Amino acid sequence: MTQKVAGNISEATPHYIRTIMAQRYGNRQHPDKRAVGNYGEDLALEHLNGSGYRCLERQYRHGRHEVDLIMRDGHTVVFVEVKARRDASFGYPEKSVGRDKREHIRKVAGGYLEKTGWEGNIRFDIVSVLFFPELKIDHFKDAF
Repeated sequence: MTQKVAGNISEATPHYIRTIMAQRYGNRQHPDKRAVGNYGEDLALEHLNGSGYRCLERQYRHGRHEVDLIMRDGHTVVFVEVKARRDASFGYPEKSVGRDKREHIRKVAGGYLEKTGWEGNIRFDIVSVLFFPELKIDHFKDAF
């Protein structure tokens, strides 16, 4: 599902995005990859919360690996990988979640499930955030 962002992140002009990134992640004319990723994660979380999801964990680590968000969607625990890019010149963000990354996320999920004792439904989603030419957030349910 593609969402053209509305509400408190609606003024998504290039100038607005650069201003917000500078305020949150340092005064940079061209934000670095970490700033883009952090802001993308913030927007993904806001999008999912607005869709009725509840955040259980953020940047959850198990061993050497991490999952960006662990959310609750009704009776399902959802492990979410967020991919953000300035633009699509190197491809769409969701296409960059390869086999190795999916396997790492599955391992983190296993650790989380073992720690919490959760035995209900689980799902693996990807949220793609593309900043330019206009802000675009895509949520891919059951992505892998």
